[in-house]
Amino acid sequence: CEAGTYGGGGTACLLCPAGKYSGEVGATTSDTCEVCEAGNGSYEGSSSCSTCEAGTYGGGGTACLLCPAGKYSGEVGATTSDTCEVCEAGNGSYEGSSSCSTCEAGTYG
Repeated sequence: CEAGTYGGGGTACLLCPAGKYSGEVGATTSDTCEVCEAGNGSYEGSSSCSTCEAGTYGGGGTACLLCPAGKYSGEVGATTSDTCEVCEAGNGSYEGSSSCSTCEAGTYG
């Protein structure tokens, strides 16, 4: 099995779950899938973790999660949703935004 997966004994290789990783080639058990540290995340089958980008956060053990629409975070490696701040009146943002934008004419926020 490749890094990021495990298996053996006549079964297909299984993916390490999101929020975990394994750099080991030929792993036979899920115990080789290690939890990502807080502020980092991974997708299924990852061989390493990545720092959560601005607009996202991760408490460890998950993929990096997006700040919700109407909130933003400029912090890289954020560990909680508390870093997602509400946009000021007259501004808005999409999910996963690192900043807010002024609302266009005919819209509000």
